[in-house]
Amino acid sequence: MSSTAGDTRTIELGEHDRSAPLRLSEPVLETIESRINESATRLGYEYTQDGRVRLSSSSYVGLVALPNGTQVRIRPKAAGGNSLRLLLYAHGATSKTIDATVEALQGDVFLDAIGSLFVTRLQALLNHGLGKKYRTTEARESHLRGRLDLQRQLARGGVGDSEFAVEYETLTHDTVANQAVLYATHVVARLVTDRSLQNALRQREHQLRRDVTLRPVHGAELEQIHLDRRHDHYEDILRLAKIIIQASFVDNLQGGTQETYGLLVNMNRVFESVVERAATEGVTDAAWSVEAQSHITGLVTGGPPTVNMYPDFVIRDDDGQVRLVGDAKWKTGSPSQSDIYQMTSYQLVDDVPGLLLYPSQDGAMTTDYRVDDRLSLYLRELPTAHDVTDSESLGDVLSSAVTAVVESLTIN
Repeated sequence: MSSTAGDTRTIELGEHDRSAPLRLSEPVLETIESRINESATRLGYEYTQDGRVRLSSSSYVGLVALPNGTQVRIRPKAAGGNSLRLLLYAHGATSKTIDATVEALQGDVFLDAIGSLFVTRLQALLNHGLGKKYRTTEARESHLRGRLDLQRQLARGGVGDSEFAVEYETLTHDTVANQAVLYATHVVARLVTDRSLQNALRQREHQLRRDVTLRPVHGAELEQIHLDRRHDHYEDILRLAKIIIQASFVDNLQGGTQETYGLLVNMNRVFESVVERAATEGVTDAAWSVEAQSHITGLVTGGPPTVNMYPDFVIRDDDGQVRLVGDAKWKTGSPSQSDIYQMTSYQLVDDVPGLLLYPSQDGAMTTDYRVDDRLSLYLRELPTAHDVTDSESLGDVLSSAVTAVVESLTIN
């Protein structure tokens, strides 16, 4: 357990950790239930015999600010200094973008690293200039402008009306892409701990708000943003904005002292995406192909509801037949029975070997099993905590590691 309590207002936890006993009011606990854990159990709690509460972390890392002013910071394990590198690699960043995070990663605060990289990308965007798009505006004007909307004109008073119902196009900076950048700037500025970094983010937020509306931007809106060649300089900043927006929650957009806000990243999801990408990039043998998030059918039928099975990747031969099924588990300690049962189900569908990949932990997870005394199930680790040098990238290290693992297995 790594936590501090007493009079301090900050609680430090690792993943799957517990705090010292705390005195938290029922309204605070209700906020944890209804807001922080609204879509998933990000922060758990349990009562002690004397009526106090222990907070417990899961695989979500980052920061939570409770309405009583207490901040809970959860640090990732099994990543060494590579937390942000893994996050960017999982979200499709290029090696050049990932390598540019080295300076930001010198800090030991995960969210400060995200904020440092974000402010660098944001300044590059501002130096380049905010993009504009045409927006259709409907208005009533004293002079004819753009296109006269006859239907609205007649409905509001006819041709003799002194104002014209018009529709026209205007160029504006107030686009969804810029609103997403502004919202992410606003959120991350409230989460970083470094004062100079916070000031830099707030200055740029103020600059953006001159032309862009501050509002909550949802993940679904980000998926609808399509960049053309004139706006490809948005790619890096929007990738970071997406990470921040999807992992954050803010109750009061305008600020205030008694509010709940935070940013919590699910390292399980990050590691799954890391493994999918590393497998796709690493297994380059012409006789093999990697299929991420393959849909397995046929083992459990009937219903409803339909039972869907999606291993993180499968390897197929040149005839399209499955030769290996693989899955990722961001866990430390020892493999759980549920991990084994899940992988066994995947294997039995296609009668193939299975591979469970875990993060770095000094070989503690490396072992082999037999399923039905005929199918091999391999447990291996990836070097997520590798000390990356100037001459290499974490992506290359991970993809090479996946290649080495697959080549070492017996795949019939």
